[in-house]
Amino acid sequence: MAKVWDIVYDIDEKDFCLFEKAAVGWKNEGKITAITTTLEVGIVRIALPLGSKKCRLESFNLENPKFQGTSKSRTKFLEAWKKLLTDFQRENQTSSANSTEDRNVNHPMQQRAEHNSTDTDGLISFETQIRNKLVGRCIRVHVKNMTAPHPARCLRQIDRKHVDSLKAAFRKRPENNIIFFGNILKDDFDIRLLGTSGYVNVETIGGNHSRVALQELLEEGINMSPTVYMTIYKGLCDTEALKLGFDHNVGHELGRPTSPEELMLLFRRELLKLIDEEELNNPQNSSMKTWKQTCADILGITKTKLHNVYHCMLSIATASASCWDRIIDFMFLWKEEKIRRKPKGDIKKTHFTKMSAVSEEMRITLLTELNDGDIDWVQFNSKCSQEAKK
Repeated sequence: MAKVWDIVYDIDEKDFCLFEKAAVGWKNEGKITAITTTLEVGIVRIALPLGSKKCRLESFNLENPKFQGTSKSRTKFLEAWKKLLTDFQRENQTSSANSTEDRNVNHPMQQRAEHNSTDTDGLISFETQIRNKLVGRCIRVHVKNMTAPHPARCLRQIDRKHVDSLKAAFRKRPENNIIFFGNILKDDFDIRLLGTSGYVNVETIGGNHSRVALQELLEEGINMSPTVYMTIYKGLCDTEALKLGFDHNVGHELGRPTSPEELMLLFRRELLKLIDEEELNNPQNSSMKTWKQTCADILGITKTKLHNVYHCMLSIATASASCWDRIIDFMFLWKEEKIRRKPKGDIKKTHFTKMSAVSEEMRITLLTELNDGDIDWVQFNSKCSQEAKK
C-alpha cells in the first residue's frame, strides 16, 4: 500500500476537480470547494463535496503554467489557485453565452442580475423564466447521448448504492416510465434526431442516477430500449438547472430525496461561487442576499420560507474554513456510524439546530471533541445548549 506522500494528485483546470493517480489512470475525487492551509509545513487541505484531503504540495503533478514554482510555497500555491478561479470567472463573464457546448457556464452574479431584471413576481417570475427555455416534453433521447451535468449544475454527487438499487429495479421492469430533465447548450439541433446515438450531448439535470444505471445496463447487454423520454430545455443557467434537479428528486417515483447533508453542501457551494472563503467573516450584504435568493430559487420556495425552515443550516454553511472542515468530518463520521450515542439513521436537519446556536469558536471546540470521540452526541448537544444560554 502506498504511503500517503507517495500519492500523486492533479487538478483539472476546467472543472476544478481533484484527481488521484490510481493503478490504472486517474480517479476523480470530486469538485474542489476550497483549498486552505494546515498547521503542517508544506501541506494544504483540499475541501471536497464528501470530505477533505490533506495533500503535500510536492505530490501535485501540475502542468498548468500558473502552478509552476509553487511546490515549495503554500502561499504561492494558494495565490495560483485563486488566480485560476478568477481567470475562469472573468472568461465566463466576458465570453459569449453560447461560445462552446461544454463550457457555457454563467457567473452566479450574472444569473442574479438576469433574474432580478424580470423578477416582478418573485418565484412565479423565476419559474416563468425557466419555462421560456423549454424546448419540448416527452422527447425521445438515446441513452448514450445523455451526459453528467456540469459540476456547477450538479445537485449532488453520484451515490453508488442508489445507482445499484435503480439497476435492480430496471432489470425487473426494463420499460421504465421515468421522465428525465435535459439541458442542451448547443445552438442548433433537431429534436427529431435526439434519439440517434452520438447526435448531441444532453446534460442530465434530472435523473442523473438513472442515467448512470441505464448506461451501465446497456453496456452489460441487458435487453432494454436504448432511448428514454426527456423534458428538454435549452441554455439553462446554474440556478435554473439546480432547481429542476431538486424538483425531479422530490417527484420521481424511484428517486432519492435530497438529504440534509447534500443540501448543506449545496448551500456552501453556491455561497463560494459568490464569496471567497477568506471573506466569510465579513461578507457583503448584497452577496448574502444574492446567495439566499439563489438557494430559495433552487428549492422553489420564498426567501421567508427558506429562512424559517433552513436558517440553522444556512448559518452553518457560512462557517470559516476551519469550522467547515470539522462540519464535513462530522457528517462523514455520522454516515460511518462513528459518532457515539447518536440517533439511528441518517443525519436530519434538526441535528444542526443546537450547534448553530453557539459561537463559531465554541462550535469548533465542541465539534473537535465530538469527532475525536472525547464526547458523545448527547454530551455534545448538552454542551451546545449550555453555551447558547450564556
